Amino acid sequence: MKKLLFYLLTLILVFNMFACGTGTGSDEESKPAAATDPAEDPNGLKVGFGRESIVPDVNGVQIAGGDASARISDGYRDEVATTCIAIREGDETILLYTVDLITVDLNTYKAQTYVAEATGIPEENIILNATHTHSGVSIRSNWDGADAYRTKYRAAAVEAAQIALADLSPAEMYYGSTTTENMVFVRHYLMNNGTTYGNGHGTYYGDEGELKEHLYPADEELQVIKFARPAEDKKDVILMNLGAHATMMNAIAPNTISADWPYNARTYVEENSNSLCAVFEAAAGDQIPNSNIKEIAPYGNKYPEFGEKIGEYCVNVLSAEMAQAPGTGIQLKVHEYTAPSMK
Repeated sequence: MKKLLFYLLTLILVFNMFACGTGTGSDEESKPAAATDPAEDPNGLKVGFGRESIVPDVNGVQIAGGDASARISDGYRDEVATTCIAIREGDETILLYTVDLITVDLNTYKAQTYVAEATGIPEENIILNATHTHSGVSIRSNWDGADAYRTKYRAAAVEAAQIALADLSPAEMYYGSTTTENMVFVRHYLMNNGTTYGNGHGTYYGDEGELKEHLYPADEELQVIKFARPAEDKKDVILMNLGAHATMMNAIAPNTISADWPYNARTYVEENSNSLCAVFEAAAGDQIPNSNIKEIAPYGNKYPEFGEKIGEYCVNVLSAEMAQAPGTGIQLKVHEYTAPSMK
């Protein structure tokens, strides 16, 4: 397990953490590794990709995010899905999921048991991330139909894993990053009187002259990992990560099922490169791309345009010269901050 985990390191991104800069080590470490033919190494890195829809079978389901009990779906705008990336080296396999649900909770993680039983892969090798869409279906409430939807989600997770495992193909790993724009850090604010203020959600204005500044700077880095698969019938597999809260559909179409901006980001990448794309959204609401502060957030609540822009950033990284992971792998750093006590 240790030999394979270097490929993931801190890519195991749960929704309550958000990424910062890419650590590439010294100049020597960041040089591309010597060119090899991955197909010639039977124990070398192999990567597969699978995606299954988790669009609800009927309208009238409870939507997660906000006052879920009051948000009942009247349709869906784009596909919510569970995406599985299978990563194998030698006899070790990891299944890395990103799923269009609001959170990774006990209901979500129960899929591990079903996937493990179906594939023979240990539960500890099955890792889940939620894109944190506030317009996905709630699977943690006891509304009518919740049990049926949880069953649908778990079956989709199994199917996505089986597709990804069947798709395993020799691969080489590359990485890169770029700086996005117009992010804003919310929830914690430094006030003019020296105190700090924390609210549960959104941008705080306060009384005139009361708000001094956001307590933490925004992290605008988009991180991209490419698993290049040289086989003619295989597309590359792309993992992209950006700390940007997915709540836009909650504002513009509150009763519509949607994967929010990650859907448009992955769709843009897949339509503009020879790739299959999984989006990891690693923010728990502390960063948003669509602040009401107009001068720093030109996208407003236009989530499709924001998602497409992020997809364009990703394609630009893919089009540039990416660094090949050396023998010791790569490391994606993760912020570990402690919010000050609120006075």
